Parts: sequence; structure tokens; C-alpha cells
Amino acid sequence: MATLELPRYDAVFVYASEDGKPPVLYDLIAGLEGCREYNKILFHFEAGCLDLAIAQGERLLLANSFPAEDFTSAEYYLFLAVKSLQINPEVSTVTVTSELSADEEMSLYRYFKSVERL
Repeated sequence: MATLELPRYDAVFVYASEDGKPPVLYDLIAGLEGCREYNKILFHFEAGCLDLAIAQGERLLLANSFPAEDFTSAEYYLFLAVKSLQINPEVSTVTVTSELSADEEMSLYRYFKSVERL
């Protein structure tokens, strides 16, 4: 078990790793401060796993990984998180840090104000 301090969010990131390297989720949390919008949503979908980090302003609201066999499942978890946190996707930008097909990206555009690549 390992930990990393996240002083910006007054939080501690706890993780288990065989190689000692922090998972993708830690990079997403660190990348939140690079988002210009008030609603910060970072989305990484790869190898059956969705990593999602969401903040509003300087407040970290969610950082979690979800099992997602396909993109539709990943979208489900994204929309569930956004709805649960009462974030309006129509005024929010989602920042994607993984490769998406053109169809997957267009699917996100249907719900969010903008989709950015990091």
C-alpha cells in the first residue's frame, strides 16, 4: 500500500501497485489544475477501465476507477457521476486523456459543451 499527498485538495491518494508507480488516476487528479473551466472533468478509458476525476473550482469532488468493458459502460459511469454531483454537462467540458474513436468523441459532444484532448 502506498500514499501520495494531494495538498491542493487537502487529500491523500491511497493505492496498491506491484511496481510502485501510481495509477493513471493519480495523473488525472494532478491534471485537474490544468483545466480552465470551473467544472473540471478528466476522463481516461482504456483496457476495460474508466478513470474519472471531477472537481469544481478548487474542490475535488470525485476520483475513482470503474470497470467498463466498452465505451457505452464508460459513458454510463461518467453520466452517473455528473448527475450525482449535480453538474450540468451542457455547460461543462470533458477532457479526454486517452484515445477515442471519432464516433465515441461525437457521442460525448452530444451531451457536453465541449470535448478536449489532453
